Amino acid sequence: AACCEQHLAIAIAKSRLGGIHGMSRDAQASGDRAAGGTNRLVRGVPTRLGALLAPAIVSAALLIAALPAPAASQSGPKLKVPPGFAIDVFADKVGSVRFMAFDPAGTLLISEPSSGRVLALPDKNADGKADAVKVVVTGLDQPHGLAFRDGALVIAETSRVQRFAYDPGAMKATRPTLLARLPSGGGHWTRTVVFGADGAMYVSVGSSCNVCRESDQRRAAILRYNGDGSGERLFSTGL
Repeated sequence: AACCEQHLAIAIAKSRLGGIHGMSRDAQASGDRAAGGTNRLVRGVPTRLGALLAPAIVSAALLIAALPAPAASQSGPKLKVPPGFAIDVFADKVGSVRFMAFDPAGTLLISEPSSGRVLALPDKNADGKADAVKVVVTGLDQPHGLAFRDGALVIAETSRVQRFAYDPGAMKATRPTLLARLPSGGGHWTRTVVFGADGAMYVSVGSSCNVCRESDQRRAAILRYNGDGSGERLFSTGL
């Protein structure tokens, strides 16, 4: 309905020491801009009981949920967290957040595919709330996965993987270098990049469809590259 918008809530549970643990799973509120919605990053804060339980559950404490906007009489989305935890807003006025990673200085970076950019959410006073929303880089092709390698920021876009020189002080990514070109198009457009203990770069490429025979064997697969993007080969297929 035209009166509805989508909200993206990200719950980050923190241990008694205040550290953030866990990583996000895949979720996207694709209609937020069309509906004029505003999304928020939400962190989970442990109470006394939560601090006692943190060692057992903190590794699974990061929750991403795409929820419809509440009715006008409600104050906000109703999120449920484990006993001993509470929800608080970490950052608002962000778009369709898709992936998160921490830079070498500990600043949280997020990808925003619908706007083709990566943002930084610094929390310099460590109060559990983002001080600002900083634009790290723009003009990307549906950026999704984020990874750091030797101080450089590597971004997996739907059609390519690029490496950027990254300045953690300025929170800016510049001087892009193309590492790999990827097959694009179709329904499953996200690409995730990680670096293994072997120093190789691994990139996931979703299928172009739900039920079909792929014409490109790199679809529905994980690709392996050398750290510099050379030596492409299939690592896993039929995914």
